[in-house]
Order: sequence, then C-alpha cells, then structure tokens
Amino acid sequence: MKLAHIKTGVLAFLVTLSMLLSYVLWRGNWQNSSGVSFTVGQNFSTVKSPQVGDVAVPYQMIFTSAENPRLNTIVMPATPLYAEWIRRLTHATITGWRQVPSSSQRPTGTSVEFDFGDNLQSGDVAQQLPNLATNAVAGNVRRVILYVSGASTKSVYLRYDTENATYEGETNLNVARFTHDVATLVRQSPWKLWNTATNHFVPARDTTAQAFEVTVSSPSIVPLVHSFFVNPQALTRVQEGNGTVLWTDGSQVVWWSSAQQTLTYADPNVSKTTQSAQPDVSAAVDFMRNHGGARPNTVLYVNDNAGSPTSFTLRTYINGLPILGSNQEYQVQVQNGKVVQYKRPLLDIGARISATTVKVIGIEELTEALKTVVPKDTPWKLQHSVSVELGYSMRVNPGQDSASLTPMYFVTEGGTLLALVDAQTGKVSKGMNER
Repeated sequence: MKLAHIKTGVLAFLVTLSMLLSYVLWRGNWQNSSGVSFTVGQNFSTVKSPQVGDVAVPYQMIFTSAENPRLNTIVMPATPLYAEWIRRLTHATITGWRQVPSSSQRPTGTSVEFDFGDNLQSGDVAQQLPNLATNAVAGNVRRVILYVSGASTKSVYLRYDTENATYEGETNLNVARFTHDVATLVRQSPWKLWNTATNHFVPARDTTAQAFEVTVSSPSIVPLVHSFFVNPQALTRVQEGNGTVLWTDGSQVVWWSSAQQTLTYADPNVSKTTQSAQPDVSAAVDFMRNHGGARPNTVLYVNDNAGSPTSFTLRTYINGLPILGSNQEYQVQVQNGKVVQYKRPLLDIGARISATTVKVIGIEELTEALKTVVPKDTPWKLQHSVSVELGYSMRVNPGQDSASLTPMYFVTEGGTLLALVDAQTGKVSKGMNER
C-alpha cells in the first residue's frame, strides 16, 4: 500500500474497528474474542545508528572532465573511491566565500558534483563541510560542486547550491592533481546521462560489477511492532490476508507484509496545522533508531514525491550501487516534528558469503533491450519519458538465511516499475513485481 494513500483507509478502518470493539465489550464477550491480544509487552532497545551524519551524505558523485564533457563517471556510497573524495571535500579549506548568481547548470570545465538528498539544511551536512560552519548559507542543500573553470584554471572552486541561493569560494586543492584524477576516472569508467529529469546515468560501455551472496536476518516481529505503541499490552491484531497482519491500539496502525518483507506504520490522527517551514531530518532519524535502526550505508535520497516536502526516502548502498525496489527503501514522513508515516524493509543484511565479478551491459545494448518493452518509442523518447537505474535486485534464497544481490536495470515511468533488465544478459522481464 502506498504511504501517500494510507490515511483515508486507516481512518475508515479505525472507525469500523472502534464500533466493533465497542459492541463486543458491551456484550461482555471481550475475554472470548480472539481479536484482542492482552499479551505482555516485549522490550525493543533503541539502537545507536543511523545518526544524521550517517544519512546526510551525497548519494552520488558526478565526475566530468574538460577532455570530454559528454561523458561522466558516477561514484556512489560504500566504495573506497567514494570515501576518498569525501575526505578531499571534508579537508578542503575555503577562502573568499561569497554569494553568486544562481544557475541550474553544472560549471563548464572539470568538476565533481556531490548530490545530496531532499530536505537537508546546511547544519545537516556540516560533517562533510566543517569549514562552512562559519559561513552564512540559506535554504536546503541541493548539491556541492568542486570545479576548475574553463575560463580560469588557477584554483579549484567550491560551489554550494541551495534552493534559495548559490555560494562560492576558492579551495586549497591542487589544480593539476584535481584535473588529472578526474580525467583519469572518466576515461577508465565512462557513464552517460540517461534522463535529465531524474539525473540518472548508465555505463557508456560494457563494464563490470560485483554480484553477492549475503546473509540476511529479520528482527523479532512482535517486539518491533510493540515499539510503535505507548501501550503494547492491549493491541488488536487483524489477519488481513495470507501475507498481511495489522496491529492497532485504536489510534495508530502497523502493517506487516510477509510477502514484501516490510513493516509500515501510520498515525492518521495528526493535527492538520501548518507544516513547519524547516523539515527536520533529525526527527526522522531519531524515529528510525527507536524502531530497529537501518542497514549500514543507508543514505538520504531524492524523493519522487516532490509535492511532499516532509517526506524522506533513504536507500541502502553496497559496493557503489543501491539496493532498488520500493520494498527496499526506508520512507519517513514528518509533520511538525512528528513522524506520521514510516515504512521500512525488515531484512537486515549481514556478512558476504561470496562475491563474483560479472559483466554489465552498456547504454547501446540496454537501449536495444528496452525497445522490446516499448517498441514504438524512439531512442529520444526512451531517454526522456523512461527512467533507468542500475542497482541491485535482492532475492531471498528459499529456506535459507541468505539472499542474492544481482546487478539489474530498473526501468520506471512516473514512479511505476515497467520492467527489469538483467544487467549481465540484457534479458527483459516485463510486468514483474518489485523484489
């Protein structure tokens, strides 16, 4: 069930449930009702992660070389290269800080763009940019760019884009080393922009990636469910179907989907007061810690629902690629400092059992494969109406505490999954459910 559509259904369900329970209690039969569970609540300890600094990091870096500005290299979390460029960004000193005219365009020349998720204030990214702590900035952070201008190659500049303004200063990074390292990366691992609207890139030619077998585990469901309620000793448990169980205290609701391996929380009794102008990611992160935490390398991503400024979407990254699928994302909606909706994957990822280097097809073979999905579309239309992302598809191995992580192209349009393309073979699976 989509989080954005939960509230109306929840309210209707709670009204019906309240009337039913009132009737049962009035009849004096509540002790014989199997719907009300007066079990002793179990404790669920608050975990230490994630912290704001863990999630408020770039979800991708875009490397562009002046040698060939039509090609890029994409670097994502959970790789040594990502950590190295975070280190360079963190240790750069900045002088001559000033506000400059805003521009949505990436600077010409050689650059490294650090893209951040939605709703991050400057204080949230202070861990990556400590030297900006004394510099005035306004608005939510969109991106930070290190670049050498095509017109001037004397300094590596840092540009800081927010929703309201753009700021700029000179860094102490070595120009020659910066331009050499960026050019080398782009030559070795070229990617091309697929969709300008979503800022998604795909490999420009055949490349390689890692496929993994990993251990997986799930937290105890009942203690986790109880952690969402003030009084977990008296909950109504409803079996909605073969794969869905609902718990409620008459005010808040938690759903467990065994098929999707997700847990969803909703509080429909939220005051419809004016939303705070400054959404606080710390409220979302605190809530996550209080209810089981998150997988390592889970990072704030851009939210598909641009009309919902209080929504946070977080993705888990392994070896430089995200685990994709809506049932693999953490989604948190905050209103005036209170979490009103939350969805999380249940499976935690443990040790790697094995890793295999596999081929990944590039943009040409991918485009040909997608013509079988939308054969009447032209390549231009494919790359403007359809979004494509390279990431991991996670499939749990039946009867085992392990899962396979396989490189896959996820093809979507308007947020709807159209198909999965096996990144190794180009084989297209149509009409598949997200995994």
